[in-house]
Amino acid sequence: MLHDLGPHALGEGLDLLESPSIIAVIATANTPLGFVAAHELLSAVRERYGQARLARVTVVTMGTRGRFRTKRLTEALHLTYGRGIASVIPYDASLAGGGRIPIHRLAKRTVTACDLLGRRVLASAAHHRR
Repeated sequence: MLHDLGPHALGEGLDLLESPSIIAVIATANTPLGFVAAHELLSAVRERYGQARLARVTVVTMGTRGRFRTKRLTEALHLTYGRGIASVIPYDASLAGGGRIPIHRLAKRTVTACDLLGRRVLASAAHHRR
């Protein structure tokens, strides 16, 4: 399940984790406010379902225009909720426009980050399928 960390994440997004077959990939902005929202969601997951359910959640922070210093915020999420809980996709103008993604125009670092994210999600799905 891919869900935007918007106004419904703490409602229907959280409810979707009732199913033992759901792997949640939650997208938010790679900004201090995005990390606050991610922390609120992860805290709610832990409170409602326990620590073990966090293993089925990945937060993806998407780079935005501007320079935000979020390395410490990413580390804080990892320390609080687990090492693989967050992935960072750097800002890429090819992703900013929405709609169809011109893959041939993506920066190499974006492709590398997306590949790492894909491998993490596939590994999580394989692990939880057992």
